[in-house]
Amino acid sequence: MRTEKLACFSYGYDLTDCPYRRRYNVPMGSIVTIPASGLGPEHRAKGIIVGGVPIGAVEFVAKQVQMRAEEIVGQIRKTFFQLQSSPHHAWSVLFYCLTSRFDYMLQHLAPDVTTQAARSIDEALHVYAEGCGYYGMLLDPDGSNITLQRLRLPARHNGCGIRSRETLAPASFAANLLTASRSFISSGEQQGFFDCLSALFPQRELERPDLDGRLGLFVASGLPTATAFANSWNQLRAEMLGSAVTGPLDQPVHNAGHDCPTKLQRDITRQREQRGRDLLQAAIVALDVSDPRCESCQSVDSLSSAWVASWPSQTKGWALSEREFREVFTTYLGRESPCARALAGLPIQGNRVPRICDSHGRQLCLATLPGDGFHNRHDALVDTVLRSALTSGIPGRMEPRRLFIHAILQDAQALYPFLCIVPDAMVTINMQLVKCSLTSRPSGREAPPTRDGTA
Repeated sequence: MRTEKLACFSYGYDLTDCPYRRRYNVPMGSIVTIPASGLGPEHRAKGIIVGGVPIGAVEFVAKQVQMRAEEIVGQIRKTFFQLQSSPHHAWSVLFYCLTSRFDYMLQHLAPDVTTQAARSIDEALHVYAEGCGYYGMLLDPDGSNITLQRLRLPARHNGCGIRSRETLAPASFAANLLTASRSFISSGEQQGFFDCLSALFPQRELERPDLDGRLGLFVASGLPTATAFANSWNQLRAEMLGSAVTGPLDQPVHNAGHDCPTKLQRDITRQREQRGRDLLQAAIVALDVSDPRCESCQSVDSLSSAWVASWPSQTKGWALSEREFREVFTTYLGRESPCARALAGLPIQGNRVPRICDSHGRQLCLATLPGDGFHNRHDALVDTVLRSALTSGIPGRMEPRRLFIHAILQDAQALYPFLCIVPDAMVTINMQLVKCSLTSRPSGREAPPTRDGTA
């Protein structure tokens, strides 16, 4: 436990010999004064840190938030400097540890106080993420910000889960205040923390969340916190205009959160991210089908996005090398290949059609390079995987030559009698059984009726 966050202070009560403070080894807090910039050397701003959050004069709060943001930015830069040679490990630390360092401040301070600090942290996170691929990869050549939007969306929406702290600020603040407000006033046997606020949060309304206007008195009070909350909630609702996605933001500000008693911030974020995913999908569909960003996003499945939340282990062989991870990261977002972009424009010496290397490495993949390495690897995989499957008893056959004969035009067959589409193999499997095996099913439960399919 970080006891410094529990530091206590009082003007009227001597905390020196307080038995409760001594029992839990809670430190004593004090009023802090700092120079107020722009107001002269004689003016000093006062404030106090309560639970790790600055409270007091505007200058004091702004200075403390700025100091905290600078500290986090320094941690981000130092971490990447130490892990830059291993981008897979660097990414895992970014994903699991660094992105949430400022969230505590976002939950307890109004967005207008944290916006500038959150923006500086976002910039540091973006530079860190680019360092795991190559610098400049988040800047789309057409200025569409599609790559940056995918970076900020969660993996379940074909993103990378590096959320913008500036964008997250209003949802964090509003949801945290709503959650805390349920414990302000005493109700039944539950002792409230701030019964003095009963005029703003009447007990009957807290006991009856279905009543319209649960937060009406609080919002109408005009207090700075109430105004900041109303502005945050209305801003979030404005984002959802014209969207068919439903969620907590369907409620007006005076009745906010009444249909979501727990995990409110999670549900708000899911509603916003679904809206963001829909807008991104519309932008991607509008791209040319040959655009790698369109192709990469449309091709994402649960397997190709597994690297986002992966935790590397050198001892268990789960870590990608530096070059491997950079290729995985950039290909996932449809950006240029770190290896091929330096070779763009150079001729590829193949043994068939001469090709020019492109920055995404597509022509390099299509080229038939000397040594016939593609066919050697292809034949080895076919022999190992497909022949093993047929040997194990799965019905099928290798290279069925007439399976797709109907797809070839009759005129072409007349001119080229030996023209055919030959797949590597054909196997007959139970598709329903495969589907059931990929889902969780209680032991001993009978599988549903199935029918055979050919793949």
